[in-house]
Amino acid sequence: MKRMFKSEYFVQTDGENKKILLLSDIHYCNEKEKKYLQEVLEDASTMEYDYLCISGDLLDKGKVEDVSWLLNWLTALGKLSKVIIGIGNHEQASDAKKHEYAFDKALYNKIKKIKNVRVLDNEAYVDGNIRFIGITLPLDYYYKYKESRSYFIKYINHTFPTPYKGKYNILLCHTPIPFFNSAITSQIPLFSNISLVLCGHMHGGLLPRCLWRIGRGRGIIGPFHRILPSGSYGKFYCGKSLVIVSSGITKISQVHFLSFFNFLFRREMTMISLQSKK
Repeated sequence: MKRMFKSEYFVQTDGENKKILLLSDIHYCNEKEKKYLQEVLEDASTMEYDYLCISGDLLDKGKVEDVSWLLNWLTALGKLSKVIIGIGNHEQASDAKKHEYAFDKALYNKIKKIKNVRVLDNEAYVDGNIRFIGITLPLDYYYKYKESRSYFIKYINHTFPTPYKGKYNILLCHTPIPFFNSAITSQIPLFSNISLVLCGHMHGGLLPRCLWRIGRGRGIIGPFHRILPSGSYGKFYCGKSLVIVSSGITKISQVHFLSFFNFLFRREMTMISLQSKK
């Protein structure tokens, strides 16, 4: 079995030394993903970290064929560290119509009951000096408004009207696209105190593994058929916030007829080391 690609970033902070294992775009729905999730679990069990963050699209189009298996997998991860889950667009969309809301609240209520697992659906979770904030952007943002800047600004300012202060703030936001332009985030009070942003969504721009080194974060094609999208993987700054984009576990959904080509792409696990300046 081919192992996951491991990327690593070092971030200086004023707080404690901590490690975060970042996953994104798992797109679990049926038997085909189980072998990859088992590989994630096996690799994670050999690594040392304090938090495992999933920055959206844990599920694929809101559908899960084997709920018990998924819950057992998350339970096993919860025994290794604290698990923090953000919400992407695929957890919310139905299989038949992308615009149809199909978020499985019953399933996520079961996930929330797992020890050491937190689901941040427009919520914050504080652990010591670190605050995790999970943004859930609505389906309309993704599909109707095609990730509109004005919609994003209005939605975030309504949902999070005041900035969080006094902690090292880490934001789980499935899409990195709003952070490509600091003029957007400068209009949102929430982002005035965000130190680190964890994203996914871009699927590495569907860049084959052989081109990874020369791509420098730019992909071939991104969500909604964007051509040569920047920020498809890796890191960049938006103002004072460091944005880290995971290329994800599953690049092409297993329910898509092109999923056969997934062997061309890297399945990425990202380790982020927060290192104290003191």
